[in-house]
Amino acid sequence: MMRVKIDHLAVWVGFILLAGALLFSGISTTPLTKSTEARVSGIAAQMYLDRDFIVPKLNSKPFLEKPPMYSWLTAISFRAFGINSFAARLPSMLSAIGILCLLIFHLKRCKASFVAQITAALSLMSMAMFWSYSRSSGQDVLLTFGVSLSLLNLYYYLESKNRLYILSAVVGISIASLTKGIFGLFIIGIVIFPFSILSNILVRKCHWYRGIFVLAVIFLVAIVPLSLWLTLLYMKAGWVAFYEATWVNSVGRLLGESGGHVEPWYYYLVRIPGLFQPWLVFVALGLYVGLKAKDRSPYWLFLCCWLLIPILFLSISSSKRIIYLLSIYPVGALFIAYFVEKIHKKWDAGEISNGVKPVNYLIYFQILITSAVLCYCIYSTFYIWKESAVWLLAFIAIAAILTAAVLSVRSKKVGFAFYFNLLAVCALYIFYGQNLDEKESQSRSFEHVFQSKAFADTKAAVALYQPEERLSGAAVYYLHHPVRDLATRKELVKFIRNNPDYIVLSEQSDLSAQPGGLESIPLGKGKVYLLAAKKKSLRTASLN
Repeated sequence: MMRVKIDHLAVWVGFILLAGALLFSGISTTPLTKSTEARVSGIAAQMYLDRDFIVPKLNSKPFLEKPPMYSWLTAISFRAFGINSFAARLPSMLSAIGILCLLIFHLKRCKASFVAQITAALSLMSMAMFWSYSRSSGQDVLLTFGVSLSLLNLYYYLESKNRLYILSAVVGISIASLTKGIFGLFIIGIVIFPFSILSNILVRKCHWYRGIFVLAVIFLVAIVPLSLWLTLLYMKAGWVAFYEATWVNSVGRLLGESGGHVEPWYYYLVRIPGLFQPWLVFVALGLYVGLKAKDRSPYWLFLCCWLLIPILFLSISSSKRIIYLLSIYPVGALFIAYFVEKIHKKWDAGEISNGVKPVNYLIYFQILITSAVLCYCIYSTFYIWKESAVWLLAFIAIAAILTAAVLSVRSKKVGFAFYFNLLAVCALYIFYGQNLDEKESQSRSFEHVFQSKAFADTKAAVALYQPEERLSGAAVYYLHHPVRDLATRKELVKFIRNNPDYIVLSEQSDLSAQPGGLESIPLGKGKVYLLAAKKKSLRTASLN
């Protein structure tokens, strides 16, 4: 028994180190790159600089697309660590750690095996989209934490009637609603209310409405923090801001009234193959094993509701983005744990052998996917670092791990093969985060725009001409102060005339008619145009 505890402790230590490496590798040296990172970080930076925690602002203009929960946490992070990429992403990383802890606690409470606990946590952390957004500045992982905390505790309450779980559920709902407003409430409600009704009808054989009133009261109590913020927002910014925060950017967006991300009804269906990668097959197997099981337990029904109903309801809504489905990723990991638990029990009972052919083929398929990712990393690294071969040592080690996985399958030890492959996937993520992500992000980040020589003289007047949201956010984030926004050509001409030393940034290409030196700076697939007084120009010749 003591030996087992020591072995488990060693595995836990290894898991913590591996999860930390997955989250933090290269995070402080990789600049903000994703489309929303600059905007979200700019809003939080201005909140921190202005000390206005009621009205979120994007370059001094109210920005009420999301409630301020993530901005509050990021402002606190800026206060502790300064305005930098690590501090901007810290709330997301802590939210990801919280979700991993929730999964482990949940599986431990369900008396799942030690193997199932580790498998669920590592499989979630190595799902491509979850890993990527856990290392990004944005509200989505925080929303997923709030959704997971509330749904799990509401499930515990419905099953045990222990009122202690209500407090945790209220905290989770409050986090979700303060992170994404009515959308956060919507995601939780469309899972827990149908689950309660279906479990009453199919499992407990009682009235469908039993427990619905209590759930409604829990939701009403949980939205008190959101209501307080909305009240303060109304008192400070008026009815228009209140209406925008409660309807336009929540209900109106889902109905397509605000015109945000409107897509056809089949948008999510055609993207299902990309969900949960590289572990989609194991999620599907967990669902399949549950469907074949003779007992229809409330737990299995709860997992199905959490997985399937959001896809169905979000397909009906007008506004669609693949990131809206991030909140179902934890249940994908739970389905993998469900599958592992069922298979282990059957193996222990002697009902199936370790060498069953379908399982072997599945492991081979997963190893093939990992090998393809390895080849991509080798190609990308060779293209970036042609003069260095040190990185080959890392790839040789990963290739050795994959070879061990193949040999384990041939030896009918598919359990070892699965975990060898999982370890190789994690190693590739760590290598990519520490090396490739940083290199590839340089050309897609506003960092190299605001680090140009034109900004060396801090006395120059800086303005943005018809900026998009990401440029406005990046300006506040990198310059540490709001920047003048020029909406018309008349304002642009007046600004240049009144400021001998000036810098104008724009993603529009019609700055060439103005005096000064114009530089076109590549930014991903687009460009940023920098117009500066002659002596501030990066080029000796003007492009006029």
